Amino acid sequence: MDDNSLTSSLHPGKRHVITLAPWQLWLARRSPEFASYVRNADAVTIDGRWLKACLDISGRRYPLLTGRSVVQWHYAGDGPQRIAVIGSSDESLAKLSVTKPDWLCIGGEFSEAIVDARLAEVVDEIRRHRSSLVFVALGSPKQELWGRLIADLAGVTVVGIGGSIETVVGLRKAPSGILQRLGLEWLQRTVQDPERFVPRIVQAFSVLPKLLLEAVVTRLGLRK
Repeated sequence: MDDNSLTSSLHPGKRHVITLAPWQLWLARRSPEFASYVRNADAVTIDGRWLKACLDISGRRYPLLTGRSVVQWHYAGDGPQRIAVIGSSDESLAKLSVTKPDWLCIGGEFSEAIVDARLAEVVDEIRRHRSSLVFVALGSPKQELWGRLIADLAGVTVVGIGGSIETVVGLRKAPSGILQRLGLEWLQRTVQDPERFVPRIVQAFSVLPKLLLEAVVTRLGLRK
């Protein structure tokens, strides 16, 4: 299996890939710094059918691809893979190191303010491992900041994946097929971790009506 398959399928030669869900869109509208990460990304995929539908209406086409599905596709692959995982929980990394011993797992502290020595240490590990694909599991906006710097300094493809590792290694229950088909994966994540996800769901829903209106206005403008 080719570690560069994700990049090739999205756009040849791209390095920093951001998966944009409705909550990240809410964050981008309130944080100029995070918005700049999205604008400067080499490729953007959409995690959320409602968000994709709004963007489709406006005429802006992005692939629908979740971080979890990307990780799962590579995790299910056979043979050695030059993949590195940055962040995630200690428990998930410990399990991943057993099930995928050829993957490089880098845990520890990752601050929102970049520490040059820590960044250099991570980049050096990735280079020594000769990783061609890096999953950054630090949550937004931290994973976008670290992802951009790692992509530039290590010369690798970097994908932000949030909490996908916990689900892929079995520490969290994966969404059922029915929920996936209905685009309701967010509902299961909310039930599993309501304290974290309920505020995010409220914030995400607050963005969608305005986004839909903007999409319709843009579409009508394009048709004139």
